[in-house]
Amino acid sequence: MARLASIAIGGYFPTPTHLLKALAALVIPAEGDHGDAWMDPCAGKGEAVRDFLMGVYPVERRSRVQVYVAEMEGTRGKECESALYGTGFQRKFHHGDALRIVITRGNEKSDPPGL
Repeated sequence: MARLASIAIGGYFPTPTHLLKALAALVIPAEGDHGDAWMDPCAGKGEAVRDFLMGVYPVERRSRVQVYVAEMEGTRGKECESALYGTGFQRKFHHGDALRIVITRGNEKSDPPGL
């Protein structure tokens, strides 16, 4: 059984913000006009994936980057959508269980609840 403290915060353990720039500095995007894709299956409020990717990609490359994010908790999910809005990335948001997402050739679907 999950700890009471974990249940109280809905299992939300955000990435420490001071680590995001250091992590982004380790990633060097491939050269060229192809698009990149990233997935954050537990996006929380979206701040970590947003700040990380903004540290990796300059503004002029962001329109070719697809960002798939999922968050199970509804309030955080709405905050996540807002955090990624206006960043220039192509974004796809899924509210629900990331383990039920199927992504094929840029399309996504999720199983009906309860399956």
